[in-house]
Amino acid sequence: MKLFCSILLLSFTLQLAAQESSTIQEELEISPFVDGSLLTPTHDSKNVLAIIIGDYGPIDRNGNQNFQKNNNLKKLAYNLAENGISSFRYDKRIVKQIKKRPCQCQTNF
Repeated sequence: MKLFCSILLLSFTLQLAAQESSTIQEELEISPFVDGSLLTPTHDSKNVLAIIIGDYGPIDRNGNQNFQKNNNLKKLAYNLAENGISSFRYDKRIVKQIKKRPCQCQTNF
């Protein structure tokens, strides 16, 4: 029983050590209309910053739209951080306006 508990404790310890973050993400408010995320690697910083700009339309900082969730810009930012490159990505103005707008839906039955 002691051996089982020791192995279980060791596996949890190794799992937690493996999940240490190699990046630091800061949420920034640039203006009342624009929010963004600054992702910096904790190791091997090259002092390089990539600014990630989303495509046309109401795309958030992660590359998602209302009915399309693929996180492609977020994945790009994390891959850049793995290679020692910091990145900044931001929500477009329309995204913040949509999030702040109260639901004006009316249901008439």
